[in-house]
Amino acid sequence: MFTAHEKKNYHQESLVIGNNLLKTSRDQNLDIRNIVDAVRKKQVEENREKLIPIVETIKLCERQELALRGTDDSGPIFVKSDEPVVNDGNFRNFSGDEKLIRHVENVALNASYISPNIQNQLIIICGQIVQEQIVENINDAHVFSILADETSDTSRQEQMSLCVRYTENMGNIYVVKEDFLCFVHVETTTGEYLANTIVATLQNLGIDCNNMIGQGYDGAAAMKGSFKGVQSVIKKTYPEALYVHCCSHSLNLALCHSCNLPAVRNCIGTAKSIATFLKASPRRTTKLQEYIKTLFPETRWKTLTAMCETRWVENHHGLFRFKEIFSAIGETLEDLSIDGDMDTSSKASSFLKSMMASEFVISFCFLESVFSYTITLCKMLQSPLCDLVSSIDYIENVVQIFENFRTNIEAQFSIIFKTAKSILDEVHEEIRIPRLTSVQRYRSNFQTNDPEQYFRIAVAIPVLDDFIGQLKSRFVDHKNILSGLYCLLPSVCCDKSLDLENLAMYKNIDDLSLLQNEYELWKICWSRRDESDRPSCAIEALGECNAELYPNIFMLLKIYATLPVTICTPERSFSTLKRLKSYLRNSCGPDRLTGLALMSIHRDIVIPTDKVINIFVNKKRKLDFVL
Repeated sequence: MFTAHEKKNYHQESLVIGNNLLKTSRDQNLDIRNIVDAVRKKQVEENREKLIPIVETIKLCERQELALRGTDDSGPIFVKSDEPVVNDGNFRNFSGDEKLIRHVENVALNASYISPNIQNQLIIICGQIVQEQIVENINDAHVFSILADETSDTSRQEQMSLCVRYTENMGNIYVVKEDFLCFVHVETTTGEYLANTIVATLQNLGIDCNNMIGQGYDGAAAMKGSFKGVQSVIKKTYPEALYVHCCSHSLNLALCHSCNLPAVRNCIGTAKSIATFLKASPRRTTKLQEYIKTLFPETRWKTLTAMCETRWVENHHGLFRFKEIFSAIGETLEDLSIDGDMDTSSKASSFLKSMMASEFVISFCFLESVFSYTITLCKMLQSPLCDLVSSIDYIENVVQIFENFRTNIEAQFSIIFKTAKSILDEVHEEIRIPRLTSVQRYRSNFQTNDPEQYFRIAVAIPVLDDFIGQLKSRFVDHKNILSGLYCLLPSVCCDKSLDLENLAMYKNIDDLSLLQNEYELWKICWSRRDESDRPSCAIEALGECNAELYPNIFMLLKIYATLPVTICTPERSFSTLKRLKSYLRNSCGPDRLTGLALMSIHRDIVIPTDKVINIFVNKKRKLDFVL
């Protein structure tokens, strides 16, 4: 029957039609119109070639964050020499392609494809290509965490930056990635509105929200609220999405609270004001550089750095630099105090007196000693590669250091006191105790004649006690989040038992008894290896875990590595937002803004020009681009 059927005419015709369809769908055969009309095929190819330099110019400008538009986007592009030159932007000044030049010089042609509307369409297409690649990676990872933060742009519109944290397999090596997705204009900042906006945006992009296992936000009430905050609203629908308060914000809040002691607060404020004062005038900066070159010829610092109330990394660097060139700053202020300008001389004299005060110098030296332990932590928390385990371990180490410091406060502070005394000796000053009274409400008033004892009790001990307490209280929630997953790490699993109660919430784990059996095998596997060979973080353990032998542990380790740590990635996107939507480009629409940001931030993602053109020509155009 089969042999007879193969000889039928309708079977033979069906085979020919089917093979032709397959060849056409795989671009092995050209469109029938191009086969019949060779002239049309040539014209289409020329039309597509004209689009290539347009797309490449847009990609180049946006990768380099150059403005496409100028003061005038209309009229002919190539202005003759006898006509006045106008600023028509970077996009309209492309050159080098003869076919494109002939195309745009044809004034009778009403489809040049260089208008602002076409620019926006091509920018949006390029952004969508980048988004599709990121979304594909997210869905392949099966679990992800959302990172979000808001800011206002130059046109006073509230913009929310959405980013995702997930793991990616790169040649049997797993890496953690945090990628920017889009900017979303939000009309209000209530928790319910923001939560619904986040979920709707993720769904519109094609991301499966059922795979969301973490939420990373700052400590604002609208985000962390237990009843109407973003995290609580999302958690009602997706209970696996654990909220993690940004570790960088938690550390900054701990530092801010501890440095709120009047002596320390005034010290930081004075150092910040002096830096601002000296940087405000080129003449002051030049005078400071001359003294630095004379007194510290080997130092690499040329001036003071700015200090910020929220970014404590800058405060760390600012205080370290201030201490190193302390005498040069004093000489500069002393010169400026006799300046002819009344405002300059009065401020310089006031700053000079403040920085020579004993309380300022001792507080300064003490902060420099404390910050030397926290600066590495601040930098580590800004990296997208850090995980929650390493962060909490390092914070516990810092707490242990400060507890030892507090236990041996007399010996430790004696070293700091001698350093402060040597600094004042260089400027011919000595350490003095503030005036003491019988009753004092507004400042320290310890009855002692020993300056070292006074400043140890008034400055060092209160700051240390408060900082230790702040670190413990602000990171206790982070430790609770890790309680169920921490025992999976190879470095600790041999001495830990599995906490099934905290792991029962994950839908990826269907059978807890099977997980328990896997865990016993997992412990035996690592007990046979040296302690030095056991990974101590989730992403390293994930690379050592066989997904076929330990499927449940593999998934839990992936969740562990994907849990958010900080929201530095959304905050970095704000820097891009500030460069893209500037004072001169404040009318940028939301779709164009997201497309520009995606091309600028994700420069490593290739945007094929042919793919951009194929998407662009899907819509009916005045010129024929369909091959």
